[in-house]
Amino acid sequence: YWKQSNHTPSPYLLQKLRNYESLHRRCGPNTELYNKSIEQLKSNASTRPSECNYVVWLESGGIGNRVISMVSTFLYALLNDKVFLLKLPDDFHGIFCEPFPGTSWILYSDFPIQDLDGFDISHPQIYGNIRKNNLLRNDMDAAKHSLPPYLYLYLIRFAWLFLKSNRYYVPAFFLNSEYSEELSLLFPEKATVFLYLRMVSQIINCSLTGNILPEKEQHTEKQSHNVKALSEIYLLSFSDVLLTTTFSTFGYVAYGLGGVRPWLLLKPENDVDPSCRQSLSAEPCFHFRYSYDCKTRKHVDKGALVPCVKHCEDFTWGVKVVDETLVIRRH
Repeated sequence: YWKQSNHTPSPYLLQKLRNYESLHRRCGPNTELYNKSIEQLKSNASTRPSECNYVVWLESGGIGNRVISMVSTFLYALLNDKVFLLKLPDDFHGIFCEPFPGTSWILYSDFPIQDLDGFDISHPQIYGNIRKNNLLRNDMDAAKHSLPPYLYLYLIRFAWLFLKSNRYYVPAFFLNSEYSEELSLLFPEKATVFLYLRMVSQIINCSLTGNILPEKEQHTEKQSHNVKALSEIYLLSFSDVLLTTTFSTFGYVAYGLGGVRPWLLLKPENDVDPSCRQSLSAEPCFHFRYSYDCKTRKHVDKGALVPCVKHCEDFTWGVKVVDETLVIRRH
């Protein structure tokens, strides 16, 4: 059972998701194209165009952080025609089900790069280090130059992209003009990204029908904690009204799945009594401090660049995707 939504996904989004499922079946693990890409990765070179390109999600943070970053990474894959894979954390085994029909999204244990857990900001294959060491330049042609076989983004032209994040960085796509037209077609109602990316709800529905949630004996205490957390998130998503604390990724997932604009308990400042305020959208907040614009080489207000991205109510230095009509009415 799933809570009935007052919103309807666009036909363009539904077709995009069907096309993605076809891509995943064609390029997913154990397919001929996947095996070819693995052999190319083993050769430690990326000189030939690849028919299948991948983004691999690496876990970071707790259950709420993981879910919001997974949704963000899936949207990145959707926007860039990449295949979304994940290195399944040990404490996620037996909790999440496969979301894409007829294929798998799990990176198998025999993957040729074995140190994925060691990927961090100091890794030699991180994007910044590759640019710093002049291994990648804007004038490089993949047909003429030997590009790095894979790239790691801590948060193009690479067959393999490894991305580690614990944040909901969807607002960053709305701030990028390259994606503006596509995002408008996918999400005419801007503040419904988390609600419409049914990957998460499909996983939870699968978990319920498979008797994984809300009660199932797990092998470790950590897995048991994740099962209970997902159960509570699922139940909270049925609420008609939600009151949540600030900076809660647990709450972000619950009201994002339910499509409910939450009431947020704001922290008292300057001896002012605590108050609550209803959020402009059910979208999670992108906890993002930095405001440097690479093109203009200036610090900018990220919450004032486009109408559908505003500062979060619970953390003013963060930004979130909102419904422009609500912004107009509130002001």
